[in-house]
Amino acid sequence: MMRRISSTNLALLYVKAWGVLHHTVITHTDADSIMAAAILTGRLSTWDGFGEVLGAAAIAADHTGAENALADMLQAIQNQRDVDLSIASIRTLLGKGEAYLQPEVCMALQARRAQREALRTLVAADAFKPRGSGVYAAYLEGRVDGELLPDLLPEATVIVTVSPPQEAGDGSLIKTRLGMAAEGMSLKEFALPG
Repeated sequence: MMRRISSTNLALLYVKAWGVLHHTVITHTDADSIMAAAILTGRLSTWDGFGEVLGAAAIAADHTGAENALADMLQAIQNQRDVDLSIASIRTLLGKGEAYLQPEVCMALQARRAQREALRTLVAADAFKPRGSGVYAAYLEGRVDGELLPDLLPEATVIVTVSPPQEAGDGSLIKTRLGMAAEGMSLKEFALPG
């Protein structure tokens, strides 16, 4: 994660150079994994700049957290682990528009947008405190999708969130991710404690 490149971008380059594959294995169904696998197997074509749209969505999902309807939609439905639904939703969103998405996909996308807005409110309320060297940390009341935060805290090199236990006996969930200002750096360089 030291550079802004994702599997989707690599898949686009691969298919351009060598063509599509007959099979691929998907271990998780986040935006980048779905798009990369669909491109590699030819289930999504890269015609007329479509590749650029997919590549930008992958960067938004994996690195910047920037608002991107395609990335947000795929991230919102990733826990359904339904490859066919994800690919069909990509085609629908890019071909017809958001109004034609299946109702459960629309609801998931709206929930993700609501979470982004809640995080935007927390950032505006200074919930994320600077800890030096561009590190920002926040104690939150619930768990959040941390990939949304880099775009909301562009000056951060590292973003740390601490969420309370979900069940008795669980510990707090601490998530650490690189911020936008950490281009070319890795988390190891910050020597964070623990």
